[in-house]
Amino acid sequence: MRRVLILSLIALLGFAGCKGPADTAGEGPTPDGGGETPTAAAERPVADGPSVLLITLDTTRADRLGCYGNAQKATPHLDAIADEGVLFRRAFAHTPLTIPSHATILTGQYPDRHGIRDNGDHFLGDEANTLAERFHAAGYDTAASVAAYVTNRKWGFGQGFDAYFDHIPANYEVQGNIWQSERRADAAVEDLDGWLKNDRERPFFAWLHLFDPHHPYEPPPPYDEQYAKRPYLGEIAYMDAMIGELIAGLEERGQLANTTILVAGDHGEAFGAHDEHQHGIFVYNATMHVPFLLRPAGGLAAPVVIQEPVGLVDVAPTLLAAAGLPAADAAEAFDGVDLTPTLQGTEPAHRILYGESLYVRYHFGWSEQRMLVDWPYKYVGSTRPVLFDIDADPTEQKDLTGERADEAARLAAILAERPAVDPSAAAEIDPETARRLEALGYVAERVQVEEGAVLPDPKDKTQLLGRFAMARAAMHENKFSKARQLLSKVVEEEPELVDPRLTLAQVQMRTGDLDKAMEQIDAVDRLVPGSSRVLELKATALAMSGQTDEALTAVEQALAVDDQQARTWGLLLQVLFESRRYDELLPAADRADAALPGIPSVSGYRGAALIAMGRVDDARPYIDAALAHGGAPPWAHSAAGVMAAMEGDLDLALTHYMREHEEYPEHLEALYAAVLTMSQLGRNEDVLEYAAMALTANPQAPDMHRVVGQAQFNKREYESCRVSVDTCLQIDPEHPDCTMLLANVLKKQGLDAEAEEAYEQAIQLARERLPDADVQGIRK
Repeated sequence: MRRVLILSLIALLGFAGCKGPADTAGEGPTPDGGGETPTAAAERPVADGPSVLLITLDTTRADRLGCYGNAQKATPHLDAIADEGVLFRRAFAHTPLTIPSHATILTGQYPDRHGIRDNGDHFLGDEANTLAERFHAAGYDTAASVAAYVTNRKWGFGQGFDAYFDHIPANYEVQGNIWQSERRADAAVEDLDGWLKNDRERPFFAWLHLFDPHHPYEPPPPYDEQYAKRPYLGEIAYMDAMIGELIAGLEERGQLANTTILVAGDHGEAFGAHDEHQHGIFVYNATMHVPFLLRPAGGLAAPVVIQEPVGLVDVAPTLLAAAGLPAADAAEAFDGVDLTPTLQGTEPAHRILYGESLYVRYHFGWSEQRMLVDWPYKYVGSTRPVLFDIDADPTEQKDLTGERADEAARLAAILAERPAVDPSAAAEIDPETARRLEALGYVAERVQVEEGAVLPDPKDKTQLLGRFAMARAAMHENKFSKARQLLSKVVEEEPELVDPRLTLAQVQMRTGDLDKAMEQIDAVDRLVPGSSRVLELKATALAMSGQTDEALTAVEQALAVDDQQARTWGLLLQVLFESRRYDELLPAADRADAALPGIPSVSGYRGAALIAMGRVDDARPYIDAALAHGGAPPWAHSAAGVMAAMEGDLDLALTHYMREHEEYPEHLEALYAAVLTMSQLGRNEDVLEYAAMALTANPQAPDMHRVVGQAQFNKREYESCRVSVDTCLQIDPEHPDCTMLLANVLKKQGLDAEAEEAYEQAIQLARERLPDADVQGIRK
């Protein structure tokens, strides 16, 4: 029986259907799973200043915090930080996108200086001198725990940190779950708190990044019910509670009294203001006004509120000064200023703040948005510039460019002194990065703009942008019909835009309309010929339609363009594995290892292929390597389950199958294997629960009907068992196990003659299907 089970499970590994490549966080030549990172052995001083905790809140509007006037009082722990420190009433981000905004926070430089001006266009290079590097050099222990792909170490944010916890679960891009490219606040806080618990001689600089308020707004219990009508606020309330747990841990260990805390939002969320659905396009206050709180070590006797505008560019010089480490090169290194004098209630000197969004410039070929805040005015430079008095008009409804032309001209002249946007500045984005950024809602294909061209103003394109945003939201909510309708209108209106066509192709692939998807992919291929990302999508569509050879050709073409992307290698191995071309997979894995050593998915596919070939001992080290990181690549846990089952450890096997199912819900084979193992273990209630899930996904799986029948038989529910057995045999009339179960239930029903006939038929079918199987004793 065990041998038959093992053969069935090995077969399951080879019957996977191609549903699109599944990626894992942390793939690449450098392990990306988080944890301790070795630091240089050079002697460092031991700092004697206070510890510093930087908390960045992704996509968090200031007006949703109680300390900024929100009547819901959903943020008691953040409000407490404000009560013991300084609240900056008018704090501004300098870009409404996560990666460039955090680059500004960590360097104290504007985006047009540090060079990261969009999500995914550049990385923070070694030449940058970050907050962590400065604290580390001064004798601080340093650690970061971040919650999304857009803040992992790939973007250069890991510089200077002794520990960098950035593992994002591998299931961020499974079927129907494309938005899960993050981890919740509890996981991020747990990692950082675990590091903070360690005894250390040095003070610490720690950075915590929380991503929960980013779309989609799905707060966990009990916040989902408490804020059922305001889920975004529910996410913020949950995030606040987790911050409270972190601070409680600091207080319990006696660390809080000597820790300076700075909390800042990286950008806000528009919620339809100025026809913007989320963020990234415009630079209105809805996305640029952010929370900014500073609590010194020990706290203040009374809260201080600062009205003079400040910016995220001020974070770095302020934290260094708060720790007694003012940078000698501050005047040259930072665009921001030290705000620590505000701890005594001193207003910072008046200055002009800069901000920008180049998102629509790079992705749609429309005019960039660049702003200056010179209180009370905000000027936004674009093809059609606007001027607002944001003191009198904080929601920016009345354009004053005609009424106050002199003021608009003055600010336009100041803005013109900044370096112009280089139309070639947008870097080519790799397929892996593109798809992960898409998982967070960011468009990832770039549009080339001719120098000197008069570009459309995005304010005149809000209807199209709204349709595109709604289409993407519908797609991620599995409302594919709605998404397809909206995307078709966008493509009809702007046929030269790449990303709406690619998104439409993905929707069509999800709904099985592969021919239409290929039409869109071919159209994009004509617009941006030779794109490795487009070739990869083409390969996926071809594999889904069963055109394996053509899919492999497209993957190889993508690799010829760029062989440095883990995702593309993973797709090649996936197609080979799921078409059971194991002999071809092994040399392909060798090529992948040569190009990018240490990719976990390569080890996983290699190990799974070796198991399917019967080479279990050879497979073991590869499966172990694939599982060494927190987020296992596809099929690695399934392969580990087979190995455990072969060694007789069915409980461990079940654990692995369930892990595969949890991380890759589209891998129905893992769910089947789990249910079969539950049946072997006699866990009848679990069988009924999980087999029902499997049959919902695929009602034509005979083994699932068989194990349901077996569980019903074990529970003496013979009538129900008979229905399940009959269904199994309708799907597979020559299924030996279903026939044997039929014999058993007939016997229980007193139909001895029919039972005897079914027994003989089951034995004969078993002999035909497995000629060398031992069927002696079955009758007994």
